[in-house]
Amino acid sequence: MRCPTEAIELDVDRYVVVVDEDRCVACHQCERVCPFDAIVVEGAPQVAPALELPQLDPEVALAGLDEVRGGFGTLAEVLAEANRCLECPDPTCVRGCPTHNDIPAFVEQLRQGDLAGARDVLAEHTSLPEICSRVCDAAIQCEGSCSWRLAGERPVAIHAIERYIADHAEPPRVAPARQGGRVLVVGSGPAGLGAADVLSRAGVEVHVVEAQEELGGLLRNGIPRFTLPAAVVDRVIERLREQGVAFETGRPVLPEDLERPSQQWDAVIVAVGAGEPLPVRAEGIGDVGTSAALDEIRASQAAIAAGAPPARERVLVVGAGNTAMDVARLVRRRGGEAICVDWMDRRFSLVRPDELHEALAEGVEVRFGVTVGRVERADSAVRVTLVRTKQERAGERPRVTNEVAEELVVDRVVAALGFRVEDRWSAALGGVPIRKDSGNLPDRHWLASGLLRAPLLRGIDVGQLAWARDRARRVAAGWRAPRRWAVGDVFVGPSTVVEATAHGRRVAEELLAMGGRGAVLPKGRLAAPRVLVAYDSKGGNTRAVAEALAAQLAAFSPSVRCLPIDQLAAENVVDADLLVAAGWVDGLGVAGQRPSPVLRTFLAALPRNLRAPVGVVLTYAIDPGAALQEAASLVQERGAHVAACVALGPRERADTLQEFLVALGEAAWSDLPIEAVVSEILAGAEPGWLIGPRPRLARAVLTTIAELRDRGRLHNERIAAEQLLNIAEELRLLRAVPIPS
Repeated sequence: MRCPTEAIELDVDRYVVVVDEDRCVACHQCERVCPFDAIVVEGAPQVAPALELPQLDPEVALAGLDEVRGGFGTLAEVLAEANRCLECPDPTCVRGCPTHNDIPAFVEQLRQGDLAGARDVLAEHTSLPEICSRVCDAAIQCEGSCSWRLAGERPVAIHAIERYIADHAEPPRVAPARQGGRVLVVGSGPAGLGAADVLSRAGVEVHVVEAQEELGGLLRNGIPRFTLPAAVVDRVIERLREQGVAFETGRPVLPEDLERPSQQWDAVIVAVGAGEPLPVRAEGIGDVGTSAALDEIRASQAAIAAGAPPARERVLVVGAGNTAMDVARLVRRRGGEAICVDWMDRRFSLVRPDELHEALAEGVEVRFGVTVGRVERADSAVRVTLVRTKQERAGERPRVTNEVAEELVVDRVVAALGFRVEDRWSAALGGVPIRKDSGNLPDRHWLASGLLRAPLLRGIDVGQLAWARDRARRVAAGWRAPRRWAVGDVFVGPSTVVEATAHGRRVAEELLAMGGRGAVLPKGRLAAPRVLVAYDSKGGNTRAVAEALAAQLAAFSPSVRCLPIDQLAAENVVDADLLVAAGWVDGLGVAGQRPSPVLRTFLAALPRNLRAPVGVVLTYAIDPGAALQEAASLVQERGAHVAACVALGPRERADTLQEFLVALGEAAWSDLPIEAVVSEILAGAEPGWLIGPRPRLARAVLTTIAELRDRGRLHNERIAAEQLLNIAEELRLLRAVPIPS
C-alpha cells in the first residue's frame, strides 16, 4: 500500500511478501512505515539528478535589490524536476507543508501539461503561492518531508515547481455571490491575507486594516526585495481586491479598541504579528544603544532605491537568523562591512542554509558559538567583546561562558535576535502566544505516515515539527474571546510566512463551517451544528449510551462524531458546534461520588471560552451523588455554556434522555424565527437539520405549513407534502408529536 512503484506484493495463497527488485527504487518508504521493523532496503536510491536553479552572481547582487534566487526558466526544466516525484501513496510532503498543499495533485496536473489546472490546485490550498515559493524554508517543510530527502537524496524542488506555476498561470478568477456576514481583519501580513482570501472567495464581506501606510505587513517591511520583490506582493494584494476585499492603510488598531462593543462586524480576526524586538542583553549596551532590525531593513532599502551614496561603515548584527542575514546583506549592498554573531552552534543554528550560503558569498562574516559580553563607547566607534558559548544538542539553550573569543571595533550595533508578542496583545487575546508542541504523540508504528520516522535535519525532527504545527493550526480555529480570533505570529510567536497563512485560512474555513446557534456568519446559522460526542467508558454502558445519543443526533445533523475521550485532544473540540461529554460516576459511600477521572481531566482541559455549548451525561449504578454538579462546574470554569446535564441509572426512563436531547436542540440549533425556518424548508433545506430535536418548533412548522396550504399560499403542493412527511418521520424518532394525517 505504501510502495509508489508497486515493487511489493502479497502472495495471498502462501501469505508471504514478494518483492520485484527491478521495480524497487530504494526510496525506503516501506522500511519507514513497517510496524514491525521487518524490512531492510539496501542500495542507492534510483532517482534522476536534481536540476540546479540559477543564482544571481554575488557581485551583481551587491549592486542593487534584484532578486537573487532564480526559478525554472522553461517548461521543459520544470517538467524534468516534476518527473522526479514518485507520487507517493503516503505523500509526506503534504504533511510537511503547513497549509497541506496538495503537492502530488499539482505535480500531476503539470505533468499532463495543464498549467491552469495546476494553478487551480494551488488556489484550493494556499493563498500566497508566488510568495511562499520564494520565502519558505522548504528544507524543513515540504522538501524536508519529501520521500527522496528521507531516503538521503536531494528532494524534489517543490518550491521551485510551485513558483513556476504561480508565476506562469493566472489563478482562477472568482466572483462569488454575497452570502452575508462582515469580517474585520486586523493586519495585512500573511495570516490576514490568508483569512481574507478564503472568506472573500466564499462571498463574505472582508475589511482589512493595516497600521502602516503600505499593505503586506511583514511581507512588505520585513523581507528584502532581493528575496521577495515588491511586485510579487502587489500582485497578491491586487488579486484580493478583485475578489472584493477592502483594504485600509494607516489605521492602527489597539487591543482596547477590540473591547468596545461593535455591531459592525460579525467576527474580528487579529493578525498583528509579533512586533516587539528581543533586546540585546550585554554589559554597557544601554550606554551604546542598538538599532532595530526591521528599521534597518526599511531604511537600507529606501536608501538603495533612492541611489544614496555608499555608507562605508562596519556593523555588528547581533543574531544570525534569517532576519539578521537580511540586515547584514543590506549593509553589504550599501557598501559597508557586516558581522553577524550567533550564540548557537553552527550545527543547530536556525538560519536557512541557503540564506547563510548567499550571505557568505556576498561577503558577510558570521561567527557561531559566540555572543556579546560587553560593549563600550570608544570615541566615535563601539568596542565589543565577544565571549564563547557552549551548546551540545539541538533545542538546548546555549550556555554563556567567560571565555573571551574576540574583540571588535564597529560603528553600530543592530539587534536582530527575533521578536516576541507584545504584552498588551497577549493580555487582550487570552494569554497568547500558545506553546507549539506535539503533545502525547502516539508511537509511530500506529500512525500512517513515514514522516514520523524521518532522519533529523539540522538537528530538527521534521515529523514532530509538522505535527506540532498542525496542532497549533487546529487550535487557532477556537476563538480567543467571543467573535474574536488570533492568527499567525501573534498566536504562536515568530513563525513562518506559510504557517501564518495556514492559520488565517483555518480560521476562515471554521467561520464558514460553523452551524446552528453558535454560528458567527449569518448564513452559517442555517447549517446544522457539527456534533462531537466524547465518552469515557469503563464497563461499556457509558459507551452504549453515547452511541445511542450519537445515532439519534445523526438524524438532525450530517456531521456527528462519536469518539472515546482518550483519542481526543483540545484541538479536536474546537471543530464542534455542540459537545456532548459522557462519563460514569466514580466512588461510593463516604468518599463521595465524582465524575470518572478521565472525564474530569478532559473537562478541565477544555479550551478557554469554548464556543460550543456542552451537554454532560453520567451513567451510574446506585447513586450519582454530586457528580453531575461537579462535571457542570468544570465546564463552567472553562467559560463554556452548559446546555444540559443528565444522570442515567439502570432504570432511568427513556423520557429523561429525550428531554436531554431537546435541551441540546434548544441550545445548539438555529434560533431563526418560525417564518424563516418554514421559508428555508420550502426552499429545499433539510427539515430535520434545520429544526433539530425540538418537537415544539417542529409542531409549529407543521402547523404553519398546513395553514399556508389551506390558504393556497404553497406554490408546489408536492414539495410541501414531501417535506411534511420528512418532518413527521424525524419527529417519530423522539415520539414527540403524533404523525399528521
